[in-house]
Amino acid sequence: MATWKRVVYAEEISGISYTILDKTDNYTITLSDLEKSISMTSAVAKTLTLPDSSADYIGRRVRCCNLGTAKLTVIPHSGGFINDESEISSEIKYSFVEIVLKAANTWIIDSVGPMNIKLSDYYGPWLIGAA
Repeated sequence: MATWKRVVYAEEISGISYTILDKTDNYTITLSDLEKSISMTSAVAKTLTLPDSSADYIGRRVRCCNLGTAKLTVIPHSGGFINDESEISSEIKYSFVEIVLKAANTWIIDSVGPMNIKLSDYYGPWLIGAA
């Protein structure tokens, strides 16, 4: 007999709070921004740049949210990669991607949203690689 376990998201646990940094222009994420959400609101294309990171930060993450009506591109620091690519992007309002540091300047996608979009050769609304 199978047993199902309800997954509780952090948003449902009282006492948990998130720091959300609201941005309206291109922004370079800092190491102190890790473990936070960065939201971008813009009617024109913008870019979030991931920080230059060392092995000391492995496992740390950042959530990038597109709250605008234009394309949001996330790029790693010079010489870095996200899922072996040079950038990811989304043109869908309210989409998000959570990215985790796997190794120095090497990031992997942990989760994407909205989650009702089929994952195939892209991750939800986030295109992997240069469009």
